[in-house]
This record gives sequence, C-alpha cells and structure tokens, in this order.
Amino acid sequence: MNSSNPNRNECRNSAFTLIELLVVIAIVAILASLLLPALTNAKAQARRAICLNNKKQLSLVWLLYANDNNDNCVLNTGADGESINTNTFNWVLGPVRWQYNQDMTAPLLDSRTLFQKYLGRELKVYKCPEDNFYTPEQRPFGALARPRSVGLNWFLGEQGAGRKAKSDLLMDIQIYTVYFKLADFRKLSSSQIINFIDKHPDSFEKNSGGAFHRPFWSFPAWYELPASYHSRGCVMAFCDGHAEYKKWTVPQSVQPVLFKWGDANGLHEARTFFTSGESTNDLAWVYFHMGETVNTSLPF
Repeated sequence: MNSSNPNRNECRNSAFTLIELLVVIAIVAILASLLLPALTNAKAQARRAICLNNKKQLSLVWLLYANDNNDNCVLNTGADGESINTNTFNWVLGPVRWQYNQDMTAPLLDSRTLFQKYLGRELKVYKCPEDNFYTPEQRPFGALARPRSVGLNWFLGEQGAGRKAKSDLLMDIQIYTVYFKLADFRKLSSSQIINFIDKHPDSFEKNSGGAFHRPFWSFPAWYELPASYHSRGCVMAFCDGHAEYKKWTVPQSVQPVLFKWGDANGLHEARTFFTSGESTNDLAWVYFHMGETVNTSLPF
C-alpha cells in the first residue's frame, strides 16, 4: 500500500527552490540599479523645473511692481530688516546668515518687504528646492533650511534716498549703467539682463539685503559666487520675465559649502575665487548679463 500523499508531492514540486529565489532577487536588484539613476535624474529635473518656475514668478512680480509704480524698478537698498527704522523698505527684508539665531522668515512677511503685497505667504518662490542648508543655531526655530536663496541684480533699482553710484566697488572701476526704470534698457534688452539669481550659501553678506554683486573684471574673480545646485549649474531669471538654467563650465564656479564667510578687507575671502584664462568663461558670461558697461574695451 502506497502511503505517500500525492497532494504533498504536488506542492513540493511547485515550490521555488533557494536557487530560484536567489535568481529572482538578483534580477530585481539589477533592474533596480538600472532604474534608480533614471528615477534620481527625473527627481532632479522636477526640482529644476520648480526652481525655474519660482524664478519666473519673482521676475513677473518685479515687472508687476514696476508697472504699478510708474515703471520704477523696486528698491534694492541693501537693508537687512534688522533696523527698527520703520522707513526701511526693500524688495525683500531679512538677513540670511549662518549664525543668525532668530526666525528668519518673519521679515519676508513684513509690510516693508515690497514683494509681500504680491506674494502674500507664498514664500517658496524665494527658495531653490535644492537649497536645504542650515546650521545647528537655526534648529531651535524649526529651520530645515534658510528662507531665501535668491538675490537681485545689484544694478537694478535705487538704494533708498540716494542714487546708486555708477562706478563699481573697490578696485574694479568699470562704469555700469544702473537701471532705475524699465525704459533704461538700451544697449542690452531686458531679455539679456539677469534680475534674480540663486547665490552660493556662503555668499550671503551680512547686510546684502538681497542684492547680488557682479564679478570683478579688472582682477577676474567672483565677488559673490552664484549657486550650483542643479547639476553644477544655476537657475536665474531675466528682466523680461523668463527664466533659464546655466551650467557652469569651470571648477572655480562650483564650490562646496563651508558654512562660513570671510571678512578680510570687506571681501568675503572664503568665497572669493580668482580666475584666469579659460576659467573666466563663466565669470564673463555673468558679467555681461548683469548690465551695460560704458567702457567698450571689455572682451564681450
């Protein structure tokens, strides 16, 4: 009499062996390794698209403000919002510092922040989604990142009661056109001139108030370094309302975050990078797109 159970034998024959399971796991791992880079790239592309949209919105707000104010460009004063002077106004208020131990989002909602009227509580437009840098001093305020990564072209708008000097800072004496009104665009069109650009986290000055300073040309160097959050590149907006992505081509344009800045002679030494030869390509591109120079001896 055969006492074997045919149902048990059938189940045993239909089960996976250990080798078969290992083969399936190996195939899944291979497929995952092939798909992961594509997924990572897709996420990076999505964050870049968000950043482009943020810059475009800021540029359109910049134009709306001018249209609502007799074509005058918004104030670009350098005020940081810490002053108790209620007469302090700027396109944006609030310091962006590594060691700042207060809530840095409140000034963005202050009525003296001239963009607040247009943006309300939509503060994400001030940020690149790849900028998630902050320090332990900022953790008690619930900070997962500083509230702003963007700066406004130094040569756009008045600095409060006085007119911005046309000669540039320190030893770099090239003469620049300063744009006070939308009608001031002449040699270059508004589509060629940057208004908003993401700054490297170490390039926020103590009292920059949101301004982005152009590079030096007389001794080629970055004064304030642009960001390189997106595959060694930066997203920026232009004065006609469009936004672009610019990929940097030389090492000096892409630097790690050191969570500090220098103070040597007014230059933030830790983030000032001198360039030469072909290394000036990125610097010259930004230099050109920040405005019109009176001196015609420049190489562009």
